[in-house]
Amino acid sequence: MTHEAHSNGSSEGGFIIPSKAILSPDDLETWKQSPTYQSMVDYVAQLNSTDQILCLFQNVQSILKLLEQVEAIAQDTPPVNNDASRFGNPAFKAFYDKVQEVGEFEIYRTGYLMWLNKALPSLHSSIPHISQAAVPEISLYLQECWGNRARIDYGSGMEFNFLCWLFCLEKLGVLSTEDHSALVLRVFWKYLNVMRYLQKTYWLEPAGSHGVWGLDDYHFLPFLWGSGQLVGHPHLRPKSIHNAEVIEEFSQHYMYFACIQFINSVKTASLRWHSPMLDDISGVKTWDKVNSGMIKMYNAEVLGKLPVAQHFLFGSIIKRPDGIQASTEGTTNDPHWGHAHAGVGAVGQSHSGWGDCCGIPVPSAFAAAEAEKRGNRPGGAPLSGTGIRPLDLGSQAEQKVIHRPFLGNTHANRNICVALSYRICCCRRSDWNLGAGGYLQKESTTPAPPGPPEKSWISGNALDMPQSHLWLKFTDWAKRYGDITHVRVHTNHIVLLSSYDAVVDLFDKRGSIYSHRSERVMMAMMGWQHVMSSEPYGDRWRAYRRQANSGFNKKAVVKYQDGQTRDVHVFLQRLLSDSENFISQIKWLAGSIIMRTTYGYKVLETNDPHITIADDALASLEFTGVAGNYIVDSYPFLRHLPTWLPGMNFKKQAEEWSKYPARMAQEPFDWTKQQMRTGQAVPSFLSGLLEQNKDGPSGEDVIKWTSASMYSAGAHTTVGTISNFLLAMILYPDVLRKAREEVDRVVGTERLPLISDRADLPYIESVLLETLRWYPVAPLAIPHRILQDDEYRGYRIPAGSTLISNIYAITRDERIYPDPENFIPERFDANQPGPSPPNPRDFVFGIGRRICPGNHIADASVWLAIANLVATMDISKACDSNGVPIEPVPERCSGFVCQLRPFPCSIKPRSEKAVH
Repeated sequence: MTHEAHSNGSSEGGFIIPSKAILSPDDLETWKQSPTYQSMVDYVAQLNSTDQILCLFQNVQSILKLLEQVEAIAQDTPPVNNDASRFGNPAFKAFYDKVQEVGEFEIYRTGYLMWLNKALPSLHSSIPHISQAAVPEISLYLQECWGNRARIDYGSGMEFNFLCWLFCLEKLGVLSTEDHSALVLRVFWKYLNVMRYLQKTYWLEPAGSHGVWGLDDYHFLPFLWGSGQLVGHPHLRPKSIHNAEVIEEFSQHYMYFACIQFINSVKTASLRWHSPMLDDISGVKTWDKVNSGMIKMYNAEVLGKLPVAQHFLFGSIIKRPDGIQASTEGTTNDPHWGHAHAGVGAVGQSHSGWGDCCGIPVPSAFAAAEAEKRGNRPGGAPLSGTGIRPLDLGSQAEQKVIHRPFLGNTHANRNICVALSYRICCCRRSDWNLGAGGYLQKESTTPAPPGPPEKSWISGNALDMPQSHLWLKFTDWAKRYGDITHVRVHTNHIVLLSSYDAVVDLFDKRGSIYSHRSERVMMAMMGWQHVMSSEPYGDRWRAYRRQANSGFNKKAVVKYQDGQTRDVHVFLQRLLSDSENFISQIKWLAGSIIMRTTYGYKVLETNDPHITIADDALASLEFTGVAGNYIVDSYPFLRHLPTWLPGMNFKKQAEEWSKYPARMAQEPFDWTKQQMRTGQAVPSFLSGLLEQNKDGPSGEDVIKWTSASMYSAGAHTTVGTISNFLLAMILYPDVLRKAREEVDRVVGTERLPLISDRADLPYIESVLLETLRWYPVAPLAIPHRILQDDEYRGYRIPAGSTLISNIYAITRDERIYPDPENFIPERFDANQPGPSPPNPRDFVFGIGRRICPGNHIADASVWLAIANLVATMDISKACDSNGVPIEPVPERCSGFVCQLRPFPCSIKPRSEKAVH
């Protein structure tokens, strides 16, 4: 059974199916003097000037869900082959009908609206607190906001219908003024993105007023509200739209720049040719003048223009002005429904492919692009027309300034006084990224992880971040707030994972979305963007991974064991001659093993040039590798400011350090290639890859950086682990005694331990595992970045968030490692009662898809060093000149790799036999 209502009749509950009413200039003047007109003007202004904290209540979330339903319908309705026409893909009609059906309406040419009593899901059914009696009235606004079915076009009248739909929802009590920020930054932004998809997919022709096509063919409100978003910004100016780097940098934060980026992506000519009004506007000095001019222009060209206003729809909520009669002419199948066309013939008349709205030939961005591809324009003629009326951007009452500074000082970079001296500011809305992003951007009923209260709405928790040893502060937060903690450092939202279960659940089990890397601008400026650990999760990273796995998987590393063993024996000899500089000897060992296996290169006894360059490169990472140490990582645009400005010292540092990573990668690579050309190359990881390379120079570049990644990932971590072992043996002599007893019993004293002995030395294995756990050399690992929104344990983790695995906190978890501060190898004894604790190898080398590919060779190197040191050396506290033992006070560096600084230590051969 159906319920019928004429387009100018009443429906249930006093609601009215909307209809057109403005037909003449007199009607237009009546409309402009009416309370309804003023209410719409006020509504646009309210949304333009809102300055509230962005919260996504259930009502707003349901509207976003509705828009996602419409988007899904479009994605399920692909365009059809339409070679006969350069505009208006007929598949749009199928999309329109599907939306209409789900909206529970069927609109006929007869001019009547039929309410369908079908068992179909309603687009409005998910919106809470909505009167079902009002749905027939408000549905028509929603239906008509997607474009004209007959002409397959879109203009400012359709955009106005979407605004009317939101206005109706607010009048019905579904929305309130508290939702205004979310309506602009989330709801309208989502609608705009859906419309961009429809415009590109179905080649919708522009159906706008004079001013609109001078903006971007279709939309007006994103420029109006987008300019309002920038009011008061002292850094960005209207002329900034001509700077491609600025557009790229800020398009994710500012609606106006996002629209410019879209225009540039679909049009090939200059802005002056296809959007002359935008080009003219860029000459205005301030955003408040642009914004006030946009408001005047919208009122004049959209709300006050008869060709547009004659298609406005009036019902019981948006009431028809007194003195204007309702019109029964036209339906949504009318090709002129929703906009006006001067000089266009009747339905069915051929169309050139260039829209003709209001007497102006208007090029569809997509039809024009297709015409350019084919080397012609319709009719072979250039675009012509009456031109664009100049826009008056004269003075207006000063608009409310809605900005706030966003550059703050940090402990890590105290020189950023530019935050105050140059007052780099941005609108509050810019903190709520228009795309996928942080917590303020996409706050929902699902809470963010808990964390310390922000010290400042500008810099968040930046002032809470210590200058050194971040993992200690993070571990303290984990004790207070739990193993999943959220902090904000300027624009960076960071989720700290401080338990083994959380790290495995996200980085391993959900690795497909958690394996990306955070974008570190400072590291990229220094030239580190191509090493495997920094490479984004994508095709190039997969190429790195395939190559690394081919040379360093568990079976492949067996061929390197003889070389590793020889290097360890040389290391022991070097200790005998200079044990006081034991850390230098460990560095030589780590470098020798990596350079031999990777490049087939034998490291010099001292001052090796390749090792020197690599160490200089890694030294630059000790500070820059820690998240949050550089303000430019939070505000990337700073890299474009002049170096002489206060606070720009990081640019000088980046320039100075940038030479090292390139040399670290290139010089040993060239050496190996030269050895191969002369037939002197020793088999190595690099030589094997070069022999198999079939991709020419591009393949060599990937191979070069894969090889360079081996030293950058393994050298300092190996040094740190062996140094930790020596410190543990000084502090826990009973462990050394037990380990030596096992080696003597299994291996004897006539030879040194080999990798083949490993399975028979379980206590040595436990000592190695406890060394990895006792003080992890990479206590915070390398940050990950999530690719899409996710929820975990009832917490929401938005796309783009940085996630840091707090390895140090995991090793201090008393639930799995009782008495964690003490060195207790027995905890890894498989014969101990109770459940076995997690193997530190499962997280100290990385987790999931980002696990270190060189972990097998690093593990073997450390095991050989430990076993041979136990077999040959007495390791004890050093004594002062009076023979009194010196108690070591460990000092650890605070970089990405937490290495021990040199400490007093006595390393002597345990016997004369050991010397030989």
